[in-house]
Amino acid sequence: MNDRAKELIVREVVEEIYTAFPELWDQHEESGYEKAIEYNFHHLEHLETTYEMDDINFFLDYADWLDNVLRRQNVETYVVIDNFERLVRLIPEHVEPEEETAYLFYLESAVEILQTRQDGEQI
Repeated sequence: MNDRAKELIVREVVEEIYTAFPELWDQHEESGYEKAIEYNFHHLEHLETTYEMDDINFFLDYADWLDNVLRRQNVETYVVIDNFERLVRLIPEHVEPEEETAYLFYLESAVEILQTRQDGEQI
């Protein structure tokens, strides 16, 4: 994935998130918005590294770490899930088919794990 594609994906995802969850502005202000941009670049970097390593556990460990960090900052798991689902929707427009298949698998696997965690906490 080239840098221009990353920039387009990140900007669109973060705009969508802050539109869907306007309370994030109140909770985290401009610094939270900038952090969301930074985190989404990290998501894409981790997807690329996972693909290069051919080891899904690298991305799953990252997703777990990310969720734990964000929850300590009062960002609920559903926001991470939503973010990853938005990436699933946007990535196909910007990457080669082989990478697309892998990235979507990594993201969907992480979403499944995070949903299980979230559902377990809601009981």
